[in-house]
Amino acid sequence: MIMGTSRHVKGGMSLYLRELYLQAIFMYLEENYLKPDQHLQINFGLYSDYHCSDTINGKLPYTLGYDYTVFDVYSSNGKRLNKQKAYKTIILNVATDSINVKDCLKLLFYGLEHQKEIEHLQKTISAKHFFRHTDSVVTVSKKTIDNILTIDNPFLNQLLRYKIYRKSLPTYSESYGKLDIYIQNDSFYLYETENIKPTYYNLKNYLRKDIKTDTLNTGLFSFSEIGDFSSDTTDNYIITQNDGKFYHVRLLDRTINGPYQLPSLSTRIDKYSSVNSLFTNRGDSIILTIGTDYDRSSYSIIFKPITGEVRIDSSSFCQSIKEIVHQEKQERDKKQLIIKEAKTLKQHKCYALILVCFVVVLNLFLAFSKKL
Repeated sequence: MIMGTSRHVKGGMSLYLRELYLQAIFMYLEENYLKPDQHLQINFGLYSDYHCSDTINGKLPYTLGYDYTVFDVYSSNGKRLNKQKAYKTIILNVATDSINVKDCLKLLFYGLEHQKEIEHLQKTISAKHFFRHTDSVVTVSKKTIDNILTIDNPFLNQLLRYKIYRKSLPTYSESYGKLDIYIQNDSFYLYETENIKPTYYNLKNYLRKDIKTDTLNTGLFSFSEIGDFSSDTTDNYIITQNDGKFYHVRLLDRTINGPYQLPSLSTRIDKYSSVNSLFTNRGDSIILTIGTDYDRSSYSIIFKPITGEVRIDSSSFCQSIKEIVHQEKQERDKKQLIIKEAKTLKQHKCYALILVCFVVVLNLFLAFSKKL
């Protein structure tokens, strides 16, 4: 049995897809690998602020230990029963916005195969739950986890060779036109959907033991991270990354240009914002819409692929965005003025001290000259 929970608020599409990627691999493991008495649970972003000597500023990327977890009980035909049962489970907590699928699987597999060792080494620590209360978490030390991550696992290497298509994942968003994404070896690849057989989107069939990996050369471009994926559903595609950089892909001539930098408002709105999945074309420009969950508003960015120019269209601001931009600009200007005044005062003090020292030295020199 497998359980997973997620409380992530950052990380973009790559984080979301990696979570689903792990779910897809779990489907395979549950049917072909796990024994009836083996159970695993993985939690993303559920805990923070750990209280133990292993942490760096209260943070732990991973905790790994055995504890009891309550699972829903299902019948043999997959129907959920109105019943629950507690099982001793290997539990992995992930507290990072950059999921490494291979590392997660390494830890879980090691835990499954070395239960007695993990239970002997694990200790109970305190951690702050996503809902702000404090929980007790069992885990082996960070040193033990780091050592586990250095161990190579050939079975996992083979497992990660599977191409998992976004369209075959348990949930996925709307169509992006003639390009889409598959994941392989913890990287993201753009491929042409017209070249793929429908059977590859049937995840359970695709993950059968007898299918090792498909041999279709479908990958056009690869990325280690994807923040957002948007398109005009015809020829143009924009791939943004979590650091604000983005690439422009043209399917017609299979070209990719970039990276370019998305301009920001330099306000609190930025951390709530992302590029909408669809964009429009206006002459030689691409109009990207930046939606924000801060107040459900949006604004536009104008990108000119020919010149690489990227700028914010301030005429697209609604009143609330105008007010926030103006307010935070005033606050920044005020802080800059205070800093400038402090630097000026420090400079004046320095000049005054230099002048005093000069006068003292001059007087000493004159006094010494008279004695001569």
